[in-house]
Formats: sequence, C-alpha cells, structure tokens
Amino acid sequence: MVWLAIDTSSQIATYALKVGEQIYTREQHGVATHAQTILTLINDLLKEAGIELKDISNIVVGRGPGSFTGLRVACAVVKGLAFVNHVAIYPVSNLALIAWIARKKYPKKTILSVIDARMQQVYWALYTPSNYAALEYVDSIAHINAPEHAFVLAGYNFHEYSYLIPPHWPIIAQEQINTYAVAMIEMCENNLITPVTVAQLEPVYVREQVTQG
Repeated sequence: MVWLAIDTSSQIATYALKVGEQIYTREQHGVATHAQTILTLINDLLKEAGIELKDISNIVVGRGPGSFTGLRVACAVVKGLAFVNHVAIYPVSNLALIAWIARKKYPKKTILSVIDARMQQVYWALYTPSNYAALEYVDSIAHINAPEHAFVLAGYNFHEYSYLIPPHWPIIAQEQINTYAVAMIEMCENNLITPVTVAQLEPVYVREQVTQG
C-alpha cells in the first residue's frame, strides 16, 4: 500500500509518502510558493522512495478550512493525479486533523479545534472523545459556543486572539498545533476518513458556506 498525503492549507505545506512502513516527508514555507513547488516536492518524494506516480494507491489531501489559495492548489493537483492514476482520494478536515493530533496527548478529553481565519476570527469545531465528525464554523473566539465541561483548546495561529477568550471557559490546556501530512495518513489507516471521487472533491472554505447559508 502506498499513500501520498498533501496539505497546503497553511503557511507551512507538508507532504508525506508512505511506502509499506517507510515514510518520506517534505515541508515548504509560504502560501505564495505552494503552487510553484507542489509538483516538484511530490516528484522529490517519489524519487527518494524509488517509485513512480502509477505506484500510488491512495491520495490524502487537507481539504480545509484554511488558506483559500492553498486549498485550491492542493485540490486541483490531487484531482489531476487521481484522475490520471485512478486512485482513491481521502479528504481530511484540517480541524479534525488538529483534534487527532491533540488527542495523542489528551486521549479522553473534548477538543475545541481552532484555526486562524484572519479578521479576528477563527475556524472552529468541537470534537468529543472518539469523534472526528463535527460541524465547522467561523466566528470570533468570543462568540464560540464552547462546552461547559473541561476541554482542550488546540490549533494554530490563535494565540494573538487570546484576549478574546472568555475567562469562564473551563480550559484545561492550550496547545499550539501545526498540522502535518503524516497524521492525515494515520487518520485514514484508522478508518476515520471516507474516500471520495474526483468529482466529489471540493475545498471546504467554511466562511464561504456560512456566507451563502
């Protein structure tokens, strides 16, 4: 089984290739460069592993929410690769990915996942223990409908909004978490992600869906 995972949803793009039990990774900083480097980095991984595109069994992609530009780039490339090579696509919520990573340290805790959405807002979703399916929203941190019981606040680039966190929230820990492609493969191997077709794959912006709905 060969997995290729791509996440260009943030300033740090991460790539992972898993061939059997061997894992190869790459990182690239800067959203503006993702479109120029994504194919090169994928090719570098394949060369390092000594395989070709036709050897890939499944492709995993961070489908958002996150950078509009980064999400469009990743989804476009993944659609092309999957169509040509007839492989399954696994779209991973970046908010669920944060919860997955945080739960390694807090296995039995509720996780409030947050991602900087700019304009003093965050994308957020609430994940109870063993659950990775949740509604996703965009709000000011001050307007999040947080649980009344203890929870972990986890995500990236949210600390600049710390002054907006209501003082009564029962937060037991705050974790700055950067998502990475290897963790997306882990979620798929644990049967937490449902594959989609090329036609079904779309980036999830959340802000756009909220505006329209």
